[in-house]
Amino acid sequence: MKLRVPLLAVCLAGVAALPARAQTTPSAPADSAVRAAPPAAPAPAGRVRRNPNVITAAELEGQIATDVYEMVRRLRPQWLRVRPSGSNEDATRTRAYSPMVSSQARSELAVVLYVFVDGARAGEVGDLRRMEITNVRELRFVPSADAVTRWGRDYSAGVIEVTSR
Repeated sequence: MKLRVPLLAVCLAGVAALPARAQTTPSAPADSAVRAAPPAAPAPAGRVRRNPNVITAAELEGQIATDVYEMVRRLRPQWLRVRPSGSNEDATRTRAYSPMVSSQARSELAVVLYVFVDGARAGEVGDLRRMEITNVRELRFVPSADAVTRWGRDYSAGVIEVTSR
């Protein structure tokens, strides 16, 4: 004799055997077995992602330094490493400071990092030593390729732009 089990009973028995997650439906209440993933953890406090080409007033606050040059040296030392555009840095420096090179050729080979204050050329990187931090709102480094495009080949070391308060 064959047992006749209604199809609905088999289906319900199969659902009861499934894990709790599979039993819930989209209209299930919030306290059901399936819950939404917890929200992502916030970024660690005090960790602000900095722009490598900008030093803002917020970064300058609370820093102790004697001048703007010292501040750049502490916060973005890579700005002070002169890298001429489109040439081998070591070869250029070696030729520029070789005793066998004339002073005129030396000046042509030497690469200078210039400083602009509020849009006007103010001198070379060493002139940052005469600037007070309290007068600075923002410092921005313009990389070599961008500086050459904007101002010409004399700016192949890049430019530091200072925005004053």
